[in-house]
Formats: sequence, structure tokens, C-alpha cells
Amino acid sequence: MKYKTIIAAASVCLLCQGLFARPAFKAGYGSVPIDASDSFFSYALQGYGHPAEGRYTLEWIADGRVEVNEPLSFFGTDDSLFSLDIGGNLYELVEGIWAKRFSTNNVSLLAGAVPDSYKLICASGSNLYGVSLDNRLSVSSLNHFDRIDRGKVPDAVAVAASSEGLFVISSSGDMSYLPSADPAVAVYQGHLPCAARSAAWYDGRLYCLSADQYLWVCEPSSGGDWKVAGYLNGETWKDAIRFIAVSGGRLYGMGFDGTMYRAECRSRGDLFARTIAIGDGKSTVALVSLDLGAIDYRLVKAIKAELHSAYGLDPSAVLISVTHTHFAPAAMDWEMFPGGQSDPRYLAFLKKAVVKSVGDALESMAPADAGFSRTNADLGFNRGLKGADAVTDSIVDVVDFSTVGGRKIVFFEAACHPVFPNSGKNRFTAGANYPGVARERLEEPNGDLCPVFFQGCCGDTDPMSKDYNESGSMLAGAVSAALEGKSTAIKGRIKYSLDSLAIPVQPMSLEKVRAFLDENSGRSLDIEAVKNVKWARKMLAAYEKGEVKTHQMEYFQIMDIGNWRIVALSREPVKEYALRIRALWPHKNVTVLGYSNDVSSYLTDDKHIDEGSYESHDSFFWYGEHAPFPKGTLDMIVGKIKKTVSK
Repeated sequence: MKYKTIIAAASVCLLCQGLFARPAFKAGYGSVPIDASDSFFSYALQGYGHPAEGRYTLEWIADGRVEVNEPLSFFGTDDSLFSLDIGGNLYELVEGIWAKRFSTNNVSLLAGAVPDSYKLICASGSNLYGVSLDNRLSVSSLNHFDRIDRGKVPDAVAVAASSEGLFVISSSGDMSYLPSADPAVAVYQGHLPCAARSAAWYDGRLYCLSADQYLWVCEPSSGGDWKVAGYLNGETWKDAIRFIAVSGGRLYGMGFDGTMYRAECRSRGDLFARTIAIGDGKSTVALVSLDLGAIDYRLVKAIKAELHSAYGLDPSAVLISVTHTHFAPAAMDWEMFPGGQSDPRYLAFLKKAVVKSVGDALESMAPADAGFSRTNADLGFNRGLKGADAVTDSIVDVVDFSTVGGRKIVFFEAACHPVFPNSGKNRFTAGANYPGVARERLEEPNGDLCPVFFQGCCGDTDPMSKDYNESGSMLAGAVSAALEGKSTAIKGRIKYSLDSLAIPVQPMSLEKVRAFLDENSGRSLDIEAVKNVKWARKMLAAYEKGEVKTHQMEYFQIMDIGNWRIVALSREPVKEYALRIRALWPHKNVTVLGYSNDVSSYLTDDKHIDEGSYESHDSFFWYGEHAPFPKGTLDMIVGKIKKTVSK
């Protein structure tokens, strides 16, 4: 109710100013980080099918040594790290020094290990769990050593303790759970997808280091679906890890040479949910830009429902768009891509951030004049077409809302994929790419300037520069020049609508899907074939359930903010959509956006279909769509938009 009151008060305030000269609108700005690197050891980045192993933000950073003679085990508690040496002595890291706590063996090892010597050890709270060479479980205390035998366990190669029990992973890859209340009752938890070397528990999740140097993670309470969280990639993970442990909410590793590593979730720290709220005294809209690669309609609907509940905003009055950076956490399930599954924890974090960003924008609304400018920036090249058709949309639209308080909120749009470079450590680093750089360059000379980037129709446009800093600086220069030049005043009422169009498509027949599966099977080293196999199996399941799609939905949102019109398309539209839609109203200030409300495939035109470009054909397999769009799709969508506006 707080923000509904704010919106109402804003309307009354504008009306009270009567017929005297006054700012045309009220505008507000909200910016909330959507980089969850402080809460995650690692997350998958979305946007590329290569490398086949996926891209994860985990980086191991050397952080001292584990000064223990021939360590057998390495584990952590909430506030400390421990290691067990070959002599059965337990050591704790205290102020940078590995200090001996006590010996865990009942027998002095004069002639080597004896059956009741521990081979694995871990702890939770004050409980110390140990598994002996003869696979018997004992429980004692971290404060003083007094073994209590709990019976036989499977041949264990890794153990990890939660607050309520112990996870034991056997040499055969089976996992069991032993409750603290009754460790004699082992509950089978399934089979691991890897040969385990070490394990650790944190915040409802079990992490497993495999013998082939992959980090896996699962949530046992949700069924134990194991996902990769990182691997030895030669860039951010260069050295083999022997053990993993968690302490103080941080993941640690121990190398085979005793080096201790601290895990970091690599990020540039420039992923945001940025919102511009605009009101005319009667209606209020929110333009939301998210530094994500993709988002699906289900999540967008859920976010809009929360915004309606919290602030009374009509879902059609909220535009949610993504910048399409290929270096952001997965925000939708892109199952054909390596590491393409979204993390429910991140989605919950994202929702809260978006709601706060919109709330902050609404709360900060102040009287503002608005001006529209158009300039150019030659950021990209057409990657999908050849010859005379290989043109790009170099137009950059800039709208500034200058508030009475001196703040300048700047909407700016350009059409170019934020994709380079996908190499070196950059490949595994979260970041907003060139849109983030452009924002930073605009903010640097003026602390009162609040820039918000929106992506245009860049489906077939890649940056010419491999350096995203160069692309971002070029774009910022174009925007700065536009802000210093003349602009067209934006005035008038706000109107908005959200509509859709069901476009008929022709899925591959069941027989062809089966043949496609056979053709691509048995080629595990070919990432394209692996993707095709995943797609074929998905289609076979759809046929079996009777759920094959014969139509694809295209969503389009139209917002008239006075004499400035925004047409926002879903999916990844190629540049022709912007050219055709702007041409519908040649005398009006029209900005065309893509990547809005739903990003579930490319959106191509007849030229791309004739060319057989990636955008028109192969991309639909990567996206897991049931069929590509047919010829005539551009005409259908442009015709529908024209008809909607003319009503």
C-alpha cells in the first residue's frame, strides 16, 4: 500500500500545479545489483554453446598452505578449517597456523596404520565424524576426543556432515544418509554421476569433487539432481584439487602439494536491475532493464504479479527487458546448452532485486522534463547475411528525464550482441559486457546521471571490436554527444498495451525426429551432435505426451510516453524488425526493442530463411524450440502491431 499511496500522491501533486508551466512527467530511478557472487561458490553463465563443458564462475585462488604431514582428510566447520594427518593427528587452522588438537587413534602407529585408524573425517557443530580403514563410523566431539562406535558403513571414499546427519559416498558411487539421531539407519540417496574424491556440505547443498576434477552440486532434499559447478579449465581452475571443505560460508580446496585455495565467484560486479518509472499524473509505467542473457515468460509473469501486488502496477505497464549479455547467470532453463539450467535460489534472488528496483524508482519519482534524441554508433556487423543484405541498425535512441532535483535519468538503446570476448578468464567471468562499460563511462563524469541501457533488434548483429571496453566507450561517446545536442521535447499522456500473436509453425515429423536422433547418436565429442540428440529426445517426449507445438507465441508491448513510442518485441529479433516498425510511423519518435518479456528463440525474416542462417534454423535446436518460424513471420508481426496501434 505504501507505493500505491506514492503513485496517487504523485498524481495529485501534478494536478495541483494547474495550468502553469511545469515538467511534463514525473520520473524515478532504481538500481539494484543482481550479481549473487557473494552468495554462490559458482554459477553457470548463459549464452554460449561452447565450450562443451560449460562456463562456470568458480576460480581457485592460492591462500597459503596446509602445513600437515601427509593429510588424509580436510574439512571445515562454521568458523574453522581442520585436517587429519597420516598419523591420526587432527589439526586446526588458528590465526594462520596449523595447530594440533588431539590424536584420533587409539593405537600408536609404530608400524603403520591399523584397522581402526581414520581414513575420513568431517564435522558439523560439535560432532566429529570419522570413518576408519575398516569402514566403521565413530562419533566424538571436536572439544575432546572420545570415540563412540556407530557401526559399519559402506566402503567410503568421501563424507560430509550436515546439521542433522552424515552423507557417505561409497567407492562404487552410491550415496547414503545417516541421521544423527540414529546413524545405524542408512538411507540410500542415489548414485553419483562421478567418481568422488571429496565432499562438503553447505546451506542445504552437497558439493562433491570428482576424481576427474569437476565440482558437482546437488540438493538432496529436492531429489539429488547433480549439476556441474566448475571444472579444471586451465584458466580459473589450473591445478588439481585433492580435497574440498567449507568454512564460514566459503569454499576451500587443498591441492596435492598442500597448497590451500580459496574459491571465488568471478564477477565484474556490474550486473544490475535498473528501472525508470515514468508518470504523467494519471498513469505510471516502469521500464526495467536486466543484465541477463535471457528470460522466459513464466518468470516475467511471476515478477509482474509481485509488482502488481506490491505497487498496484498493471502488468501491461511494466516492461521487462534483458541486455542479453552472454556473461550472466542462467535465468531460464536452456537445457540444450551446457550448464543451461537455472538455479532456483538465483531466480528467487532475482525476483526480489527486480521488485526492489521498481520500488526504488517509484519512491524516487520527481517532476521531470523529457527529451528525445537520435544518433548513430557503428558498433556491429551483420553476421547472418551477405552482400547488400548484410546491413545493421546503427541507430542509437536516447531519452533523458531531467528532474527538478538535478538528477538526469537516461534511457539509451542500441542494437548489438554483448558477446565478446569469450576467451581466457573473461569466458568464466560474470559481467554486463559493453552495456555495463557504457553505463560506467556515462556515470564517471557526472554523479547525477543515471543511465539505463535497453537492447534493440540485434539478433543478427555482433560487435566489430573483440574488446567490450572499446564497444562500450564508443556507445557512451555517442550517448554523451546526443545529450549535449538538441533534443525533441516529449510531452503528452502515457498509454500502454501488451499483446501477442500465435504464429503457425511446422514441427519435424515423428519419423524425421527418430532419424535425426539416429544420425546424431554416438558422437559424444561433437557438441553440435550432442545438442541435436538432446533436442530429438525432447521432441520424442513431446510426441509421446501429445504436446508438440504447432504455434509459437510472439509478445509485443507498446508504450506511448507522450509523443515517444516504444515497441518492445520478445525473442531475439533481427534488425529488419526495427527498420520495418520505425517505418510505420516515419514522423514519430519510435524506439524498437527486442529481448523483452520472453527470450525463447530468434525472430528472423525471409532473407535469413532463404540464406539458411544460424538465426533462422540452427538456433532453434539450441533453444529447444519445436520448430523455426516460417517465411512471412515478419509481415505477420508488423501487420499485427500496425493493426493494434490503429485501434
